[in-house]
Amino acid sequence: MRQDPALVNASIERVVVHKISKIWEFHFVFSNILPIEIFLELKKGLSEEFSKTGNQAIFEIKALSQEFSNELLQAYYKEAFSEG
Repeated sequence: MRQDPALVNASIERVVVHKISKIWEFHFVFSNILPIEIFLELKKGLSEEFSKTGNQAIFEIKALSQEFSNELLQAYYKEAFSEG
């Protein structure tokens, strides 16, 4: 994942650590909307790594470009409604 072109020029805008609830809140900025595969890998990786230490990771993503395909929209739509 680290070598993926979608991650070029990516940055972490800020990290907020909620000590009592043990939640780490990440704010990422990417050039473009992430391909769904990269988004899911990021989501899974953060969740798995932080749960090892009894913490939880949540994140927000900003994309500088708002261009996307109908296919990408459908993939995110499906992901949004698959969570329960």
